[in-house]
Amino acid sequence: MMNCTKCSLPVTYQPTPEHPERVFLLADSLSDKPKVSFGDDDVPDCIQPTVNGEVRASFTITSKADRCRIKRVEGNSVEIEVKDVDTDERTNQLFMQYLVHVLGCSRENVELDFGAHSRNKVYLIKQKTPVDVYHKLKEAAKVMPSKFYKATADHCIKGEI
Repeated sequence: MMNCTKCSLPVTYQPTPEHPERVFLLADSLSDKPKVSFGDDDVPDCIQPTVNGEVRASFTITSKADRCRIKRVEGNSVEIEVKDVDTDERTNQLFMQYLVHVLGCSRENVELDFGAHSRNKVYLIKQKTPVDVYHKLKEAAKVMPSKFYKATADHCIKGEI
């Protein structure tokens, strides 16, 4: 019998003690999404670990704001407003720059996984834990919005930032 490491409830059993041919999962004992918790702070579903040790974060981007800001960090998506720019490519690059700034990491550690031409985006974040990402995003949501303007996006596209 194998038990959950957090709550000690059984999740599998095997018919023989060693080298079983089959291991059986108990019905309704496993979830399709891991639940990440840290003390009293429950990390929302929008921020999840991957099997490769990266963090998968889901965002909903609105690009009609006058500056970049995080509206909320909860549920299935982090809601972000970014400065209104001309194209999807610029919106993606501006948001990437903002995300790197908020998380305090390098651009090489943040990768767009899904949604290049959609307002719903999924990013993979390397060398951070889900708890780190959650706390950084929550902290950024509490402060005044940052001023990332069109000129900043232009510099980002040219690789100057």
